[in-house]
Amino acid sequence: MMRPRTLPDTEPVPPDLLGFVLVELPRGRSVLQVVGAGLAVFALFGALGLKSRWAMAGVAFFGAYHYGVPQIFGKVDHNHHLVWLSIVLALSPCGDALSLDARHRRPERAVR
Repeated sequence: MMRPRTLPDTEPVPPDLLGFVLVELPRGRSVLQVVGAGLAVFALFGALGLKSRWAMAGVAFFGAYHYGVPQIFGKVDHNHHLVWLSIVLALSPCGDALSLDARHRRPERAVR
């Protein structure tokens, strides 16, 4: 059985950009399990193409929370590209072609 991520008992030090927000957010074991589950669900919805843009916005939010909390304790991981790419996909028409949403949508008259 996989053990959930544990946090050290040291005092958190915020990173440079918006780190003070991460320090103020709740970060108990149950909260981080919910955040990890939310990240997994939104990533699955995004991969399947169900409400693609909303799913990528959820991945951006939960990903920033999930990957940001270890950063305030000095654990430097280079996962920030996952959050940046999900923000780009949330702001783009990513679900217009190859998604389950596009399959149920009526065809448009004008070709892009």
